[in-house]
Amino acid sequence: MSETNNKGVKVLASASLLFVTIIWGSAFVVMKNSMDAITPTYLLAYRFTIAALGMAALFWKQIRGMSMQEFKCGALAGLFLFISYYFQTYGLKYTTASKNAFITTLYVVIVPFLAWAVNHVRPKANNLIAAGFAVVGLALLSLKGDLSVNFGDFLTLVCGICFAVHMIFLDRFTAYCTPIRLTVMQMGTAAACSWVLGLLTEGAFHPEVFTLPGVAVSMLYLGLASSMLCFLLQTVGQKYLSASTSSILLSFESVFGLLFSVWLLHEKLTVGVPFKGKYKEIFNSDAEKFGGSGKVNPRMKSSKAEECDGKENSITIQLAPLGISVFNCTPTEPEKKEKPAKAKKTTHSTKSVKEKAETDLQSMMADAAAAFNGKAGGTAAAAAERLAGISDKLAEAKAGLSSKIISLSSIARRQAGLEEGLDKKVGKE
Repeated sequence: MSETNNKGVKVLASASLLFVTIIWGSAFVVMKNSMDAITPTYLLAYRFTIAALGMAALFWKQIRGMSMQEFKCGALAGLFLFISYYFQTYGLKYTTASKNAFITTLYVVIVPFLAWAVNHVRPKANNLIAAGFAVVGLALLSLKGDLSVNFGDFLTLVCGICFAVHMIFLDRFTAYCTPIRLTVMQMGTAAACSWVLGLLTEGAFHPEVFTLPGVAVSMLYLGLASSMLCFLLQTVGQKYLSASTSSILLSFESVFGLLFSVWLLHEKLTVGVPFKGKYKEIFNSDAEKFGGSGKVNPRMKSSKAEECDGKENSITIQLAPLGISVFNCTPTEPEKKEKPAKAKKTTHSTKSVKEKAETDLQSMMADAAAAFNGKAGGTAAAAAERLAGISDKLAEAKAGLSSKIISLSSIARRQAGLEEGLDKKVGKE
């Protein structure tokens, strides 16, 4: 093959892989919608069964001459293909379609280094640069403020690793295996593994789910387009391209997955905002008056204390692909006024003070009686003089006690008034 023809074949192979990414990107949306009706394992079982039967019907003549080596290579590649899709499909239950699509493309990071270890081919500088950008993009999209990954993201990460191994196998097997036979064996092996695991873990499948609207069409799309056609094109394309180049081209799957999920599923996006407050949309390029779909953000968006895009606060909005949305912010007061503490009540009430004063008065009267009876000694005249002095003191004490009681009562009334006013003020605040 001449150099010109070789370049033409590589361009055609690259275009076919890019076409595959478009189909796979839309498949995330179809799988997300189908998960409401079919369990993940049985979804894979029907998907790969339809693909295997379709391949067998179209290429039954080529399949008859399959060698044992092609059988083993196809079965091994199909096993890793099943494992990859199993983790991807289950991960899709716990994360968004856009995140699932993006994290799946982690294989673009792993493939160059895995090919280096297996095939002893050092990755080129552009492969390393692409891998670096992929890691940064993966972190920005999937990691939260506390650098944690949710359960669905973790399952999808395992899927990406298994896809990397699958691509390395294809890179080696296409050198001495026919792409059609290799693809048929992959689909058949993945279908068999799905049926066995589905029966063991999820019980019997109820075929009446195909009577639900859209389920049959979704399965046909996943089986014929996303599986049979796409994996055949991938196998043929990797025959003429390196594993590293193929992984970079197939990584565009995440881009189309994001676009399709936002467009068809209208998935919401979380964006960081500079201020804490309420945000009102004042412009949206997808509004009907601009010829858009009319899917805007009509309600006020209150910011949440969740870190995103390097900001402490964020809002969740709906945005069309390549759309523009402008918001107006009304900041809110972050501080709350503390309620003043209630004044402590006096330790002694007016009643207790009055009782103590009466007790002291009774004690003084007892002393006066003792003096009158002569217990204090002396003549009657001295006793009478002493009694007169005590009587004067009693009168002074009684007058002072009355004044003290009146004063304490006034204080008590003022204290009660202050407490009532304070309670009203606290209630208003």
